Amino acid sequence: MRILLCNDDGVLAPGLRALHRVLAERHTVIVCAPATECSAKSNCLTLHQPLKLEKHLIGDAVFHGLGGYPADAAKFGLQVLCKDHPPDLVVSGINNGLNTGQNVFYSGTVAAATEGTFAGIPAIALSMDASKEFLFDDAAEIALQIVEKRAELPLPAEILLNVNIPRLPASQIKGWKVSRMGVARFSESFTRRPSPDGGVWYWVDGSKDYHDPEPEHDDFQVHTGWVTISPLRMDLTAPDWTSALQGWNLTP
Repeated sequence: MRILLCNDDGVLAPGLRALHRVLAERHTVIVCAPATECSAKSNCLTLHQPLKLEKHLIGDAVFHGLGGYPADAAKFGLQVLCKDHPPDLVVSGINNGLNTGQNVFYSGTVAAATEGTFAGIPAIALSMDASKEFLFDDAAEIALQIVEKRAELPLPAEILLNVNIPRLPASQIKGWKVSRMGVARFSESFTRRPSPDGGVWYWVDGSKDYHDPEPEHDDFQVHTGWVTISPLRMDLTAPDWTSALQGWNLTP
């Protein structure tokens, strides 16, 4: 299988390298990722300025680092590096941090995968609970199973698989569950501080409330020791409400 591998933690991130090591043993893997860490950039694109490409030799593999955002890197990989031989699958990760619930909308990891979905190519986003103890090797072995199983299933390309892995050794993970996207939300704060030029700076900080009480949600399941697989659609329409809105009787 031919795989385009992206991420948002940067081209030299340990999660990307661990995943590449495992995938490249059995598949052809093309790596294109942001040159630097680009978390929480969503589908941001670089406009009105050039993108610098750097190549890093990691063992026998060339890792392409693009001076842009995760979506830039995925698009570049698809349209330039894979122009003549499109990939069978786009894989993004392994992210150092969960992308459950509301995180999906901010995540550069998920965004890179969506670029595959937009191009009609099956895609998977892979994330692991943030940890100082890097368990990416265990997570990569889990990811390999999901990647190869995805290739066997007749899922339409417009279904993106968002996978989240607990911060646990593989031997302690309970198994996997198909999960709904959770509803846990962020709580942000803005701290006012003086800037060196006499002006004002605001530093943003925040945390996510992972106490999602719904047992079928990804937030709940990953924090109780399960790998979660959430099938996501790019169509965000809420069809249950279309009839109600049509009854508004608005005038031009």
